[in-house]
Amino acid sequence: MLYSVWDSNSRMSDSMVTKRSYVERLRQEVKLGIVLKQQMDYLDHWAELQTDHSTSLSGAIEALRASTLRLPVTGGAK
Repeated sequence: MLYSVWDSNSRMSDSMVTKRSYVERLRQEVKLGIVLKQQMDYLDHWAELQTDHSTSLSGAIEALRASTLRLPVTGGAK
């Protein structure tokens, strides 16, 4: 009888540990989902910024090339 009670108690304890681990894993997945959602919003915004940045950078490169072509070459510089 005592062994039966101990065995039943042990199985319930194991079950509770398993359920607690499962619940903790679910909590961590929810937290991860929240963080990833926030990061995705930033990445979407970054794509927009990257396009603007590339356009600005291309314009600056073209302006530098144009100004370089207008520099006078004197004194044997090549």
